[in-house]
Amino acid sequence: MNRTYYQKVYGKSATMNAYLVTLKHAASKRVNAFSARFNHHEAAVQTVQSQETKQTITNILSNLNNLILVLVLSASLLSLVVLYTLTNINVSERVRELSTLKVLGFYPNEVLMYIYRETNILTGVGILTGVGVGYAFHAYIMALLPPANAMVAPGLTWLNVGISVVLTIVFSLIIMVMMNHKIQSVDMLEALKSVD
Repeated sequence: MNRTYYQKVYGKSATMNAYLVTLKHAASKRVNAFSARFNHHEAAVQTVQSQETKQTITNILSNLNNLILVLVLSASLLSLVVLYTLTNINVSERVRELSTLKVLGFYPNEVLMYIYRETNILTGVGILTGVGVGYAFHAYIMALLPPANAMVAPGLTWLNVGISVVLTIVFSLIIMVMMNHKIQSVDMLEALKSVD
């Protein structure tokens, strides 16, 4: 940021409170020796070595990548379990309805869509809710996580949102394929027997 842009943004002239020092020979020992000498001056508050800062931030971000991988895998397994459980309960509770539809002559795909239509609606609502809550959660984490002397790009890209949406749809399709056999193999006679 140059002086003109600083004045435009903050409405006051910039006052220098730090110096950027670049050494010709930036070996680790020389940098440490220069920092130690510089810190002995009364006017010096602190020296920040860019290589150390860069290494610290790199370590934080690499650990963050591992954490994100664990969160994505956990969320994926959770979505599979939730979708499977909801669809399985939906099918189990509606065996008589499904049998009635089959007896009335509905095609197998029509019977499947009777159940899957609700699953698709639930998946759509989950995607919309997840994108909204996920965006807020991401903003909170990105405000909390980085160290005070570093900044990271706080925004999400369309690729991040797209991957999340595609994964959710793929999981929903996997559950539909898994439940297809159960729906097709409903025993109509047993289901339609009177329980009275």
